[in-house]
Amino acid sequence: MTSDEAVVAYKCTELYAPECERTIWWSDAALGIPWPVESPTLSERDANAPLLRDLPAELLPSLA
Repeated sequence: MTSDEAVVAYKCTELYAPECERTIWWSDAALGIPWPVESPTLSERDANAPLLRDLPAELLPSLA
């Protein structure tokens, strides 16, 4: 199901630090998300986001 608007809530443990912000391509197959849209409206930043596999390892969270 889709809607014309969405509410997003973020849980933050520290103050906003823009230098820590990251983005990945919204429909990257590696994420396995079955999005119900094919051509969403994206911000310039999100439209230029890399694939998960193209991010340097030091930018990814540790699973250990």
